Amino acid sequence: PNAAPKCDTRYCILPECYCSADGTRIPGNLEISQVPQMITMTFNGAINTDNINIYQEIFKEEALNPNGCSVKGTFFVSHKYTNYSAVQELHRRGHEIGVFSITNKNSPKYWTQGSYEDWLSEMAGGRLITERFANLT
Repeated sequence: PNAAPKCDTRYCILPECYCSADGTRIPGNLEISQVPQMITMTFNGAINTDNINIYQEIFKEEALNPNGCSVKGTFFVSHKYTNYSAVQELHRRGHEIGVFSITNKNSPKYWTQGSYEDWLSEMAGGRLITERFANLT
């Protein structure tokens, strides 16, 4: 019920909008060899002893992009079961830290029918918790 509307190519025009229903259309009629390939690595949930070793393996210092930059990820951190010193270390190493909602409620009605204050307490509250306990600024 919370999905975005389908993209309409009659109204969706670069650079503000781009549609490719099956993901194969290349914007600007570029040749496939001229299109940079981007991979986004994101993770959500608690960061703790159950997964930190996996993240350290994935993001080894010798893992480099073709331009020589180290590989980075985005972590959407949930409060429950998170080791905030591990979050602080990931941030220190240049990874992006975001937040999950505090309660992680799965009910679409909670998010659709909730008030602005509900959303604010879930998201801004998660940010404040992460900033404080991971000592992020």
